[in-house]
Amino acid sequence: MKRALWTILLLLAACERQAEAPSARTPAVPPPAPAATPASPAEPAFYVGRWAARPELCAEGAWVITERGIDTAGEVSCRFEPPPPGPGPVEVNAICTAEGPPKPWRLRLAYAQSAQALLIENGPFADIGLIRCPAPVEP
Repeated sequence: MKRALWTILLLLAACERQAEAPSARTPAVPPPAPAATPASPAEPAFYVGRWAARPELCAEGAWVITERGIDTAGEVSCRFEPPPPGPGPVEVNAICTAEGPPKPWRLRLAYAQSAQALLIENGPFADIGLIRCPAPVEP
C-alpha cells in the first residue's frame, strides 16, 4: 500500500514538473502587437466655420466659410479656385458675385491670434475682421 501511495505521489510530482517546464515544441508566445492608432480625421482649415463682425450678429448675420468658398450675410458669395491649402495665412483666387456678374478676386485670409479674429482682405467688400461664432445648439 505504501508503495502504491509513493508511486502515485511520484507520478503527480512528475506531472507538475512537466507542466512547469516549457516544451521544446511549444513556440514562444509573441508579445501582443501595439494597438493601432486610429487615423485622425483631417482638421478643417482655420477659416472654416461661421463668423460674424460682432457676437450679436452670429444668430442672423453670420458669414459661412467652407473650404470651397464664402457666403456673407449680405449679397456676396465667393467660390475658391482651388481651395487654399495650409494652416497659416492664405491667398486664394476666388470668383465672387456681389451685386453684379461674377468677377475674379485675390482674397487673403489670415487668423490674428491676438484679436482672435479672422481677417479677410482684397474682396468685393471692405477688409474685415470677423470673430468665430459658437457652434449652433442641436435641438
